[in-house]
Amino acid sequence: GDISYAQEYECQFVSQGIQLLTRAQIAAALVNEAPVPTFALREKTDLYFGLDLGKRQDHTALVVLELTWTNGERNPVTHGIPLIPRLTVRHAPRLALDTETVNIPRFVRDAAQKFAAPYGTPTKKGTLLIDATGNGHTVVELFRKETHGLKLTPVCITSGHKAKVLKDSYLGIPRTDLLTRMRMLFERGLISIDRTAHGVDVLQRELSQFEPSGHQQEHDDLVIALALAAWQATTDHPSLLGLPENPPVFPRQRLL
Repeated sequence: GDISYAQEYECQFVSQGIQLLTRAQIAAALVNEAPVPTFALREKTDLYFGLDLGKRQDHTALVVLELTWTNGERNPVTHGIPLIPRLTVRHAPRLALDTETVNIPRFVRDAAQKFAAPYGTPTKKGTLLIDATGNGHTVVELFRKETHGLKLTPVCITSGHKAKVLKDSYLGIPRTDLLTRMRMLFERGLISIDRTAHGVDVLQRELSQFEPSGHQQEHDDLVIALALAAWQATTDHPSLLGLPENPPVFPRQRLL
């Protein structure tokens, strides 16, 4: 990102307490409606759910990111047409403080059903990342007993430098990695925020005041939920960060 580049390569002393995103970057991401992929690319649409848990001081927040693809310009040499990915915030609700823990799975299940593909259309895949840092393992156990149709990944946010697999299928993700990936998406203009989505006003306010140090006055529940969903999306599709797309894995076949 611009700030990290200025610190490392231009020897600028940038304050650590500044906001993660500028108001201009947030305003540029706002769109009046979510993009609609062509029929041929509709089956490539993915959904990413980020869930940040809270109870008495913080809200339990959920962000739904939709990944869609569009056709780029045809290459005049190879005549190939590249596919361009884009993420859109489609849903950003949060529960009231002191909401009972047993109601959280239903909260996510309702959101998953809201964005389920209509009958007769290609099925949308869905991945759910839960911030299970601290006492979140109880909620993870509830989700593992629920039928929600999502691929579940419990996450522990760490202070390390590299993501790694932990015990019981948990995933340890550095906080700096979460925030850096989300900021790069805004800087590259590959993430949009649907103005009509539920909870967007609160998400805008949190994004505009969020500081990497965590010393902001506003809650950061929706920001962390968004960062979780964006992390998984950029892991599955590195082209969102300007890296080569993961090659497909084909099973080995024996020719007879």
